[in-house]
Amino acid sequence: MGGVIGAIGAKFVIAATGLLVSASIEGHRLQARIDPGSESSTVSARIADQVDGRGAPHGAGSMLRRGRPMTIAMSGGTFPVEALAVAPSRPEAGGDFRIGRDILEGHVFDLDFRSRQIRMVLPYEYARATRRLIAVDLTPGPDGSWTFPASVGGKPVAATLRLSDPRGATIGLPSSANGGAPLVLAVGTTTLSISDVVRAAPADARAPVVLGLGAFDGRRVMLDLPHRLFWIDPRGSRAGGETGRSHRIRNGA
Repeated sequence: MGGVIGAIGAKFVIAATGLLVSASIEGHRLQARIDPGSESSTVSARIADQVDGRGAPHGAGSMLRRGRPMTIAMSGGTFPVEALAVAPSRPEAGGDFRIGRDILEGHVFDLDFRSRQIRMVLPYEYARATRRLIAVDLTPGPDGSWTFPASVGGKPVAATLRLSDPRGATIGLPSSANGGAPLVLAVGTTTLSISDVVRAAPADARAPVVLGLGAFDGRRVMLDLPHRLFWIDPRGSRAGGETGRSHRIRNGA
């Protein structure tokens, strides 16, 4: 993908449960689901038994430990974890390994929705990977969602980023109910034109626009939770305003 160096990324799939990626724990390959709504990452009892290999089955709510850090590989990178909680129920799609905020807030992920590639951005790559991108400040919510400043029709709104939602956008703005017309959301110097729109009352009236994974179809973005940033590539936008430098959009600005 343009402007990015380092490890080769892996494919991701957008499913009803969110973003699915391939990963491995101690060499045991599995499908993982990225779930920012979960505070802690979990592993299924089946995978926990395979990784442990000592014969004693793992029950729901127990912890998978090896007496040393375990190696997780995903998206072209590896990192250690000391322990993982065993999921309390049968896994759904991608449920063998649910990646929660405890992992997401420690790493930067580059997602290219054009090629459906995801890769981990290493520290030495960061400056080059963020070149020409717009950085949007994120404010965390209690349910794993994130809000950021945007505007619809020139009017400022608080938008919510929900990466567990495969849809494009859910909006509760009466003035934006233009039949089946796409939602045009301005974020800094770029715009997102979103055709997959559900019009319904939002759970939080203070943030009437909720963006899911479908909002970024055809774009490259970076999920940078360590710095509470969401980077958007403006290239390809009709109102792009592309320059050679990074831009930052702050909450409350």
